[in-house]
Amino acid sequence: MLRDKVEDFISNRDDPKELHELLLECLNDGTVEGLASVRRLYEDMYGRITFNFELKAPAASCLVYWGEAGLRALVDGAEATKASKNVSLCVRILSTVASGQALSELSFIRDSRIVEKIQTTHAQFDGIGEIARVLLTQFVLSRESDDEVASLGHGLQVVEDMGAAKELFAAMSARWLAVGEPVLREFERLIQEYPADEPTFQNFLTAHPQLLDPMAIQVWPQPNLLGSRYPDFLLRRADNTYLVVEIECPAKSLVKGSQASAAVTHAEQQVTDYRDYLMRRHQDAIQHFPHFNDPDCLVVTGLQRELDENQMAILTHVNRHRVRLRIVGFDWLVERARNIATNITRHRVQVIKARVA
Repeated sequence: MLRDKVEDFISNRDDPKELHELLLECLNDGTVEGLASVRRLYEDMYGRITFNFELKAPAASCLVYWGEAGLRALVDGAEATKASKNVSLCVRILSTVASGQALSELSFIRDSRIVEKIQTTHAQFDGIGEIARVLLTQFVLSRESDDEVASLGHGLQVVEDMGAAKELFAAMSARWLAVGEPVLREFERLIQEYPADEPTFQNFLTAHPQLLDPMAIQVWPQPNLLGSRYPDFLLRRADNTYLVVEIECPAKSLVKGSQASAAVTHAEQQVTDYRDYLMRRHQDAIQHFPHFNDPDCLVVTGLQRELDENQMAILTHVNRHRVRLRIVGFDWLVERARNIATNITRHRVQVIKARVA
């Protein structure tokens, strides 16, 4: 059995030369068992011996032989065993495949039969570059912290091809444009466990202002201008437009009866009052907020998923009759962030020609 041979090889930490015969056997097998065996050889740390990279890199390269399934195994291995070498191999190979260039990691394979087998099969997978690009961006977005993302930058130093380096850089850049899944899971947890605690959401959104607007580049939580009224947030976007935000909490309703709830009406009054206040004192505001001009407004309260069809129609009607002001639920922020993250993983813009008769 292949798996028994793999476990025996790992236990004995055999010579890298013997690894290639085992890898070739796995490729010739070509089944799910062969894929699982190669992933095992890539993922294991071999007791952290010094030359374990020479064992892991050829195995990681061989996963490309299985196309999308192999690339997903590459990612799963890096997630299961969060060693820096596994993460580095995952990032390097995904970046290279995404760029459409030759696999640099194949230089670690010292058997021409394996190299030829991988390259021939790899060329037959239509769209494999786009799949690698999506997996690479998802991998970057799933990192728990910005420090962890920054550490991926070391991969730029070892990626040999400029195209691959660009793919990795693009995936890392997406981190700053999108909110990753760990943040969204934490936000949903707060919605479930602290639905009536507005300060909890004030603090969380201060730490993650892109949930309020994906184009935010500066945020002022509860800015106090001239000692008067203040909103929950004032955001400056990348295009120098501004957004005033008033939040309530998820426990409050969006719609009551046939109209917006009292919580919505109160928050709407607060946010529009502050917009008017800033515009009346424009010369003062522009001293504190670069390029300040007439801002948009956003009210966040309640949960849209709790509305029935008629209530959603009422909320849509309310928003339709507001000018530069939108009323949304906390779950709408989550849904928008997920949609943005999904779109960013496919960062090539699709151009469609259409004619409307």
